[in-house]
Amino acid sequence: MRPGTHCSAFVLIVSLGIVSELQASCTEALWPTMDYFGLTHGELPPMFTILKKQANKALTYSPNPVKTLTSAGIANKQAPALMASRRAFKDADSAMTTALAYRVFRQRKYLNHSTNILIRWAMTNQPTGHPIDENRLEGLIWAYDAICRFLSESERATIIYYFKRFKDAKLKWVFGPKSRVNNHKTHHLKLLILLDSVLGDRQALAQHIIAATHHSKRNININTGESIDYIERDALYYHVYDLEAWLEIQLITQCCAKAVESAFRFAQNKILSADLEGEFENSSSDFDRRREQAGFDYSKAGSRFDRARFARSIVTRYTGSGDEPNEILWSLATTAPVLRKLIAFHVRRFIWPLA
Repeated sequence: MRPGTHCSAFVLIVSLGIVSELQASCTEALWPTMDYFGLTHGELPPMFTILKKQANKALTYSPNPVKTLTSAGIANKQAPALMASRRAFKDADSAMTTALAYRVFRQRKYLNHSTNILIRWAMTNQPTGHPIDENRLEGLIWAYDAICRFLSESERATIIYYFKRFKDAKLKWVFGPKSRVNNHKTHHLKLLILLDSVLGDRQALAQHIIAATHHSKRNININTGESIDYIERDALYYHVYDLEAWLEIQLITQCCAKAVESAFRFAQNKILSADLEGEFENSSSDFDRRREQAGFDYSKAGSRFDRARFARSIVTRYTGSGDEPNEILWSLATTAPVLRKLIAFHVRRFIWPLA
C-alpha cells in the first residue's frame, strides 16, 4: 500500500511556509537525463534479470529506519546501536534498487516500496551530520532522484524537507585535526555534493566542488596515489573506503580527476600484484587495535585485504569513462555474489552516457 502517514509531516512543512520552495525540488540531477528506462522492449541484458530478482527480494523486507545512526567509533560488535544501524543501512540499498527497478520495469510495487522507505526515513531519522554514521544513506538520495517525478507533491516535500535537515546537520559538523583530512571529510563532501544536487543548490554545489579540490590535495599524494588513510592506517581497506567516495565525487562533478585516478591506480597495482598481505600491521590508530580485539576480522593486524572490497570502486571507475576495464579487475566486479550486492551500481554503469 502506498504510504499515507506522511500527511502530518506535510502539514507541518506547509505551516512553516517552505512548501513552495520544496515543490520544485525534483531536479533529476544525478541520473542521466535521457529516457534510459525504455529498456523493457526486446531482450533485456542479464543484469536486469538480477536487478528484478534483487528488487523482489527487497520487497520482502520492511523498512528499519532509526532515529539516530551510530557505527563510527564502536568497537563492540554486539552493541545494540551498531547492530540496529547496520540493519538500517540496508534500507538505502533497497530504496535505490527498487527505484531503479520501477524505472526499468514500470511496476508500481517497486515505486511504492522505494517511496515507503524514503518517507519512513524522512519521518523517523534525525540527522546528526556525522560523516561516517550517515554515509551509507547515499542510496536514499540516488533513489529519490530516480523516482521524484512520479511522487506526489506531499511526498516530495516530506523527503526534501528531510534532505534539507540532513544537509543542515552536515554543515554544522565540526571536524577534528585528523578527520578534516581523512576519509571522514571525503565522505562528508560526497554527501554534501549529492544533497546540493537534489536540492538544486548550485551555489553550494560550486563551493563544495572547490572544497573537494582543496581536500584532494591533502588527502591524496598525487605522485604515489597513496591516501592519508593508507599512510596512517597501513591498510588498503581504508584507502579503498576513501576512494569509493572520491570516485562518486568525480562521477558527479568531474572534480579532482588526476588525484582520484592516481589513488585508483595505487589500489589497482596492489590488487594486480597480489600485494595484499599485512593489513593494519603498522597502523597508528588505537581504534584499529580495539576493533581487532573485539573480533572485527577486517582490522586484524597482518590480515589479507579482501579483493571483493575493491569491486564497487572498479564499477564506478568504469562508469561513463569509455575505457575498457582491466580483465582481471572486471572479473572481481562481476562474480555472482558481487553482482547481486552491487547490482544498482552495475545498472548505473550500463545506463550512464559515455564521456
